[in-house]
Amino acid sequence: MTSPWVPIITGGAAILAALIALIGVHYGQWFQTQREHQARVEQWQREDRHRFTERKQEIYSDLLTELRNWHRDLTDFELSELLATNAAVRLEKWANVHDDVLNYPEGQQHINLLLSKAQLVSEVVRESAVSVRKSLETATWYYRGDARTKNGPDLLEVGAQLTQLVDVMRSDLHITQ
Repeated sequence: MTSPWVPIITGGAAILAALIALIGVHYGQWFQTQREHQARVEQWQREDRHRFTERKQEIYSDLLTELRNWHRDLTDFELSELLATNAAVRLEKWANVHDDVLNYPEGQQHINLLLSKAQLVSEVVRESAVSVRKSLETATWYYRGDARTKNGPDLLEVGAQLTQLVDVMRSDLHITQ
């Protein structure tokens, strides 16, 4: 005859095995849910990065174009000033053609808008662009004969700043050379 404890132990083992199986299934589902959630988050991040990359490129392109045009205009003026016999007449003609550059802050509204857009997508790019803008403003005020600037601008240095700005933009867009 068997002991009365055998059915109790067998039943207890079966219940314990069932509980362990349920706990295993629960944790397995929980881990699977966590993996799926992480995969969805990574997919959303990739989609966001790709979706906003094109918009970032447009903003950066517009901002860089404005700053390069401003730099080119100042460089053209600097060269014409060196070649001109009457620099004051050249400055007046240049100012008439490039009135938006010299009429700060009215002429800078477009650059302000682009800097605001850049700030929304990358503070690092905005800071670099503001540095270039300050150098261009200093050069502009110098050519206007403003008392705020005593030293002539180094437009080659501004060109180097523009190159650094391009590097910062490429880095932000994850573009390798």
